[in-house]
Amino acid sequence: MKSGKCIATATAVYNLDADSKRMKKYWPWIIFLTLLFPILELLIFFVRFGAPEGDLYQQSLTFLPIGLLGSLVLFYFYDKAETRIHKNMIIAGFVLAVPFALLGALGGGLLGTWAVILYGLIPLVVGVLLGNWLGGLMARRRA
Repeated sequence: MKSGKCIATATAVYNLDADSKRMKKYWPWIIFLTLLFPILELLIFFVRFGAPEGDLYQQSLTFLPIGLLGSLVLFYFYDKAETRIHKNMIIAGFVLAVPFALLGALGGGLLGTWAVILYGLIPLVVGVLLGNWLGGLMARRRA
């Protein structure tokens, strides 16, 4: 490692420049997924209730951290996966968890902002972890 800062941990040495270069290709997707959750919340509201009332647009910004944190978890595990089937299973776990995350976030709205974030994020993390686990099993069986 000739250039860049390095961080040594108990298990590995990470080249920060290499990690940041790899993550640069995911930023457009991270931004898209971050904006997707408030847009989905607004679509659900419009379909259910019609015209917006009050400060609905401002309240929908509560869904931004769900998309941001969920997409960061998604691409962290996606980047660590080595085979195509493993990566596909991680994405499938995330996609299958999105409806449950929206339900959790909408239901968590009754308990406050932190509940919206927490109840929306838990299904996404569980979906990615299950996809990672299942993808790892499938990748090992094929090898």
